[in-house]
Amino acid sequence: MCDKFLLPIRLTRVHLLVLLLLSSVELVAQNEYVMPIVYVETLGGVEPTCTPIKHSGYKGTTIISDYVRARVVMAQGCDTLFSSPLADDTFGAKIKIRGNTSARKSKKPYKVKLAKKADLLGREPACKDKEWALLAGDFKEQLKTIVGLQMNKILEMEFCPSWQFCRLFLNGEDKGIYLLVESVKVNTKCRLNVDESGFFAELDAYWWAKSYAIGDGTMRYVVKYPDEDELTNKQKAYIETVLSGFEASIPAGSYEDYIDVKSFASWILGHDILGTYDSSGSNLFLVKEDNTAQTKLKMGPLWDFSGICRVTEWANQHKWGQFIKPLFQSSNTAFFNAYSELWRENRETYESSIKEFLRQFEHSDVAPVLSSAYGKKDYDEAVNMVNEWFDWRFRWIDNNISSLFYQRIVSRDDFWYDISGRRYAEPKTNVLYVREKKKMLVKP
Repeated sequence: MCDKFLLPIRLTRVHLLVLLLLSSVELVAQNEYVMPIVYVETLGGVEPTCTPIKHSGYKGTTIISDYVRARVVMAQGCDTLFSSPLADDTFGAKIKIRGNTSARKSKKPYKVKLAKKADLLGREPACKDKEWALLAGDFKEQLKTIVGLQMNKILEMEFCPSWQFCRLFLNGEDKGIYLLVESVKVNTKCRLNVDESGFFAELDAYWWAKSYAIGDGTMRYVVKYPDEDELTNKQKAYIETVLSGFEASIPAGSYEDYIDVKSFASWILGHDILGTYDSSGSNLFLVKEDNTAQTKLKMGPLWDFSGICRVTEWANQHKWGQFIKPLFQSSNTAFFNAYSELWRENRETYESSIKEFLRQFEHSDVAPVLSSAYGKKDYDEAVNMVNEWFDWRFRWIDNNISSLFYQRIVSRDDFWYDISGRRYAEPKTNVLYVREKKKMLVKP
């Protein structure tokens, strides 16, 4: 028995379950990987629930879920990695169901909010936060999630959520294998770097479930930071001015005054590589670090990857994205050129990095545990599917990126446009142009 594992006697049921599991762990070879286990015991054993809600004028279904007070303990083998306090007024933490479509599945995703900041992934103290996500799904969905999260690092997005496979026990019931992930929120030390004068917003298809949203379209901006109940009228006016000014700047061709162009181009390029089916549901986050004129809107991390590895053309944000398509078609070709340059200069790095990530994952300690838990057949199918996707996808983009450029160039007046989108009053010889939506090679 592991005498190092110390849990308060107050959690009798979970404590006994832990000790029972750990007694069996000792039968396993010492060098075999033991998956971390998250134990959640709610106050009174109340199960978190959610209520689906719809809007008569808009598509989609989201949920309402209330927090349930809970105790959270995280262990790995004989070691207690985290144990929330037992204060009667907070019970140490709270938990609720999260998500939209995923929340209506039998294996629920959860949001955990701790009473006191901690790093559940066991890194340095600077990585502490109160909010964490427990993402559900089968192995294929979880594999796509970690691949998508890794794409943030490959693209050098400023915040790349970290993750850990774990097993979840809720009120003594084994809920299966989950992904414990850093949620997307403001934390100047380790997540989104936004000070008290800046903001963080999401372009949300389910804005109608919130009491405050910005815009007048089928998708509107929901402010995630500052918290809605802390937003002053002055802050609201500032955020509305920035976001409305940004959208108006695209057709005017002045969007470089509002956005970090590389950040936006990296975001859509990531979705093109991943082949994302979702458009309005692809979790589009906008960040402004402060309210000074020097800082510009940046894209937050790619998030929610249930729809990746599906689209065999360009990601669907090209068709239905609220501002992605207009940015490509703007008379100002800065965005267009940034996208082209990212692909041209980093294409080999993108491919080698994602393949190396997959190779390392397949040889990691957790891989055989997942294969055993989900079944070797389902595990192998998922791994093969993702590997084959990237074997094909990079070749496909190579063969089709010029057509993407042609589609995004709109001939205006009597000007000529080369395949990088640069405009010329007079054509040069031996150069391929787009004119009147047709490709033309100008010869001497």
